[in-house]
Amino acid sequence: YNAKTNSNSETAVGFNTVTNGQNSTAIGSGASATGQNSTAIGYNTTTSQYNAISIGNSSANVGIGTSTPNTTARLDVNGQYKLGSKGTVNKNQISFEVWPSVSINNLPSGKSTTMDIAIPAAMVPTSTKATIVVTPASDFAGNATFSISNPRMTSTSNITINLTNISGNAESLYSAHFYVTINEF
Repeated sequence: YNAKTNSNSETAVGFNTVTNGQNSTAIGSGASATGQNSTAIGYNTTTSQYNAISIGNSSANVGIGTSTPNTTARLDVNGQYKLGSKGTVNKNQISFEVWPSVSINNLPSGKSTTMDIAIPAAMVPTSTKATIVVTPASDFAGNATFSISNPRMTSTSNITINLTNISGNAESLYSAHFYVTINEF
């Protein structure tokens, strides 16, 4: 009802939908595609930009490969994805905050030790093929005395990092706080 097209080769489907740019498409109640070659899909979705596709209004959640998109994300892709014209296919991007237990007592200057970081059970990737970033939080007790290097997955549920004493004296560390990102491919 009340769907309106205003130019050549346009399609408007739904209550109060409108198109006003050649070759544009509007689908869904209140959808509006006014840019040439544009498409608006979903309730009250609008686009006025040429050659653009808009899906959903400001409260929409789009799911690909899922019938129940995560409501805390704008886009929920269940499966592998590729970003960019030269991007590679990836499986999962996993991010979490962690306070792993640590007990390093008087590590000599320039010496290294390892630390394990458990991956939360609900976020365990499907393989150990991944790039990993471990960033110390601003309240990490070792920010001035320890460097982090060589993060690696020793299993699908564990990351091991190297901690090196970068101060001029023996140092101890009894608490840790990190932000971790895993890009599985």
